[in-house]
Amino acid sequence: MIAENNYDYELAISYAREDEKVVERFASEFQNIFADRVFLDKSKIYEFAGVKDFEGALASIYGMKARSVVIFYSKKYEEKHFTVIEFNAVIERLQKDKKLLCFIVSIGDVPVNEAIKKNHYFSYFIKNLDRDEQCKKIVAAIKETMMHNNLLQAKQIDQDIDLKIQSITSPNNRPSWEKNYNWCILLGEFMETDGRRLKAPYAWPDVLASLGKDFANFKKHIYKLGLDEIKINIILNCHLSLAYALGRWYGDIIEKRGNPNLVLQGTKNGTKFDFSRIVLPDTPLPMPEIKVLDGNKGSNDTVVILKICSGNEDMDFQVKYYCDNVIHLDYDQILYFKYNARIAEKAAGKHLKEIAEFIIQQISDKGSKLPGRKIHLFAGTMAALMFVLGGRSRYLGPVQLYEYNFNTQEYTPSLCTDNIFCWERESHA
Repeated sequence: MIAENNYDYELAISYAREDEKVVERFASEFQNIFADRVFLDKSKIYEFAGVKDFEGALASIYGMKARSVVIFYSKKYEEKHFTVIEFNAVIERLQKDKKLLCFIVSIGDVPVNEAIKKNHYFSYFIKNLDRDEQCKKIVAAIKETMMHNNLLQAKQIDQDIDLKIQSITSPNNRPSWEKNYNWCILLGEFMETDGRRLKAPYAWPDVLASLGKDFANFKKHIYKLGLDEIKINIILNCHLSLAYALGRWYGDIIEKRGNPNLVLQGTKNGTKFDFSRIVLPDTPLPMPEIKVLDGNKGSNDTVVILKICSGNEDMDFQVKYYCDNVIHLDYDQILYFKYNARIAEKAAGKHLKEIAEFIIQQISDKGSKLPGRKIHLFAGTMAALMFVLGGRSRYLGPVQLYEYNFNTQEYTPSLCTDNIFCWERESHA
């Protein structure tokens, strides 16, 4: 966690009004990354309500309140009174604050002011104002630099690493950037206003690709900076299918193919599943009940239902109705895992591991991992359990995942292992 983060914004954008059309394209991308932690003057008018010294308030945004600054530099930028105030505030701060990241995006063939050349900054050039691809590349480069810088600062003061991943919100809200976390991966751009359903025209592989790129970059910088032995806290405020994919990419924490110094939570105040400190309980930990239901024998596929510490009471009937009457699925059997007790709080990491192992072993014992068979996984459980199961995915074989929308009370197919493995292969190509 970042200590004493007194910044109001992750990023402040400085630009001339004449360049607004170009800047809006970038601002939209930055807002997808940092949510409301982006300062863009026209969207933050309230900052200046009742202010007597407008110029001083403006300078304080760029001189103190933003962790990083992006300047869109152009001929018009040099001529404007307020942009000069913003620019001078950045120059003055650069001379004192070595942690400040300053990014200059040059619009057109305009030499950058000599004053800034004496300081450290990152420079980019927009060669074609109509190319969205160029915008996305520049934003991606800035994002990666900021991620590296945040993790580097954590290393310098020997801190644990906090990562928040959010795709789910309450209705009419958007994912939020937690300023005291080292990094956040926010997926609100893909979601409808109900905070759960995908927004047209997006599909689950689109969300997977965006999440995968950011998570791969996060892991890359963790290893580059030698932080792989530091404790990593991951907040999984996300769809269960995405938690499963993240576990696959992170690695098998049971066999220590992933970093064992890991803590998982569903929310920042939720149960901490600490895998870095396994506490042995005095008595055996309880396991889920398992019920086997016959299918329609139309194929060898198996339907697996996980009602573990969550999910509706009649989840087994809901899933069976959905499979038989909505998607007309052919399947051999249903394996229904049910656990309503509490997770052992003092041994939560160990308890979660053992539940995951129990589920995998039972699926194997019931013949569901034979060649040509697929598992259809319906989960009403904790994202942390899906993460651990994802790390063990090679023991499950082909899996089709389904999401449940509590607002509409409907199931929909989401990701399958082919999606996850395909993206994994492309990312390493």
